[in-house]
Amino acid sequence: MFNNFSVKAAKGNTTIQLKIGDSTAYKNGRPVRLDPPAQILNGSTMVPVRFVSEALGAEVKWDEAAQTVRIEMRKK
Repeated sequence: MFNNFSVKAAKGNTTIQLKIGDSTAYKNGRPVRLDPPAQILNGSTMVPVRFVSEALGAEVKWDEAAQTVRIEMRKK
């Protein structure tokens, strides 16, 4: 149903592209293996937060005690 949809994002000189249901994404045209792939659930597009965040220059941290993810942009 959603086989031809893709997600694109850019920040500075970095671009990423993910195709819904595909386990391969692209960062600046180079393939990157995803687990899990981007998908559509109940009409919303879900993307792997770690890949998208880190590809665009953020740091992802997991807080086990609070069961939360923290995403911070890296300073240049």
